[in-house]
Amino acid sequence: MIRLKLEADRNRFCFFLKDGGRLRCFRYNTIIFGFASSPFILNYVLRYHAAQFPMDDCRFLMENRFYVDNLVMSDDNPDELCRLYALSRERLLQGGFELQSCNSDYVGIRGEMEKHGTLSVHGNNWEKVLGYRYSPLSDALHVTPVNCNPYACTKRQILGETAKVYDPLSLCLPVTLRGRILLSRLWKGGFAWDVLLPPEYLSLWKKLSSDLSELGTISFPRRAFSENGVGELFLFCDASSEAYGFAAYTVQDCHSCLVFAKARVAPLKRKTLPTLELMAVFLAFRCLPTILRSFGRFSPSEIHVATDSQVVLSWLVSGTIVSKNLFARNRLKDIQQMSGELGSALGFVPSFRYIPTAENPADLITRGLTMQKFRTCFQLWCYGPSWLSSGSAPWAIQELPCLSRRSQEIVRSSWNAAILHGEESHTVLPLERFSTFSKLLRVTTLVVKFINRLRRVEVDCEKLAAILIMKTMQHQVYAEEIGFLLDSSGKTVPGLVRALDLFIDSDGLIRSGGRISRSLHFNVEIKHPILLAKHHPVIRLIIMDAHDRCQHLGVASTLAELRRHGYWVPKGRQAVKTVLASCALCRKYNARQVMPPNVANLPASRIKLEVPFKHTGGRFYRPPVG
Repeated sequence: MIRLKLEADRNRFCFFLKDGGRLRCFRYNTIIFGFASSPFILNYVLRYHAAQFPMDDCRFLMENRFYVDNLVMSDDNPDELCRLYALSRERLLQGGFELQSCNSDYVGIRGEMEKHGTLSVHGNNWEKVLGYRYSPLSDALHVTPVNCNPYACTKRQILGETAKVYDPLSLCLPVTLRGRILLSRLWKGGFAWDVLLPPEYLSLWKKLSSDLSELGTISFPRRAFSENGVGELFLFCDASSEAYGFAAYTVQDCHSCLVFAKARVAPLKRKTLPTLELMAVFLAFRCLPTILRSFGRFSPSEIHVATDSQVVLSWLVSGTIVSKNLFARNRLKDIQQMSGELGSALGFVPSFRYIPTAENPADLITRGLTMQKFRTCFQLWCYGPSWLSSGSAPWAIQELPCLSRRSQEIVRSSWNAAILHGEESHTVLPLERFSTFSKLLRVTTLVVKFINRLRRVEVDCEKLAAILIMKTMQHQVYAEEIGFLLDSSGKTVPGLVRALDLFIDSDGLIRSGGRISRSLHFNVEIKHPILLAKHHPVIRLIIMDAHDRCQHLGVASTLAELRRHGYWVPKGRQAVKTVLASCALCRKYNARQVMPPNVANLPASRIKLEVPFKHTGGRFYRPPVG
């Protein structure tokens, strides 16, 4: 790591102004440092000067890594740092800028700095790096020490004392958050700004002030990960009745380290604990794009969002909240939207995990720690749980009774969010463009065989192709049923699921439960047939294929052939009758060659009008003769 400081001649500071589309240079012999416009002028001149050189890593540093007049850069290769130092010094000298107060943890670069007279010689072992104290000898960061007044007795004074601690990365958040929680309690108590506080609040502040004064004694490692490597990002979330927050850790080459943390106090309007837990996840997703942009060339291969609340985990996995809490439902929609945007940008979506409270480092944030407890829990806070760096994450061994069985499988696996939320699956083959089912199956088999040859995997390609076709059809038609079967918590049972007792088998196909599962005379395909869609291009091909196998017999024979091969079509007789109506061969042989004659008129006996009950089936009565 290198720390560089830019120094310009105070008596000859030059800047540029646009005049009619041309840049004119002005030199002033007056001291302009300290003006409100000085940072802008310096930044403008630096960017203009850097634009005179070709685009390379040195120009990128000059344009993007200067914070006013300070530059901090790091690299895994010491030779690359030496090259960048020499090149940046040479280019800045061409513009009249001299690098001063430079330092590094690498001895070779410090020798070059001492040779050029740019090495920091202020006689202090610390360097100021954007608000933190940096030790080049130990390559560690420290929070700038402060002296808090333990005798502050009003809300205004306490606010001023807690604001002295500058910790933008929130390295000491478990301790500093106690100040914000104390101020939140003062707001809830309705105390004015300059009113003397009760003794119980003054006692809390006295303990907190001594802890804040000791923050500068804690050392944090500067190196968190390598920009040139591949690793994972873990976001641990937690909430309590007074605060919620998260802590982000990078894991690379069996090394884990805290990179960022953030927390907020709970709103004054009381919210339930699950809602605050969901707010912690929402806060993590809000900060995630900023964290990823600050990583530079490092891009995580996976992102895991872990929480110790099973209720919130069930919300995140199922995508629904069975509650009238409109605020929580809107936050869940925001999380889903941000997760989709990250998936489009990164090529994968963050996975949701469960972590026990005892292993959750974010629990240290929401509890608030004294300095003594913070030192005890420092390893957990700085490096995360012990299994984080070992690579043996305990995702698959946790019991989650609050989640449905399908949600537990999703949490323990690494499925894609498209499967998680039951989105439609797509195929590269246009199903509606094939004339026969055998041709569709043959082409799909060739595609599957080609893909598995590239992967060097030996599988039954024809069976896998048939499963792929059926799954594509079912995902396109039965999205609601699939969503219910994946997670039924809080959802209305679809009528088709109730009527056919549907379930999803090990291949991901929807099958009917039926009532003959205990029969020993039929195989599994007949006892639990695959559910087909009535209105789909594939169903026509399957029905015509069965119709050909049964030698173009009628509707009943074709339907029986379908069921014999393990297919179930809702309103199957109507569907088969509609398809067979377009069979050209059946229409040809069933067509009548000679038209029958017209129907003759009815006989007179059938159209003669008679009195009702004139002829009955009783005994015929004859009057006596004579």
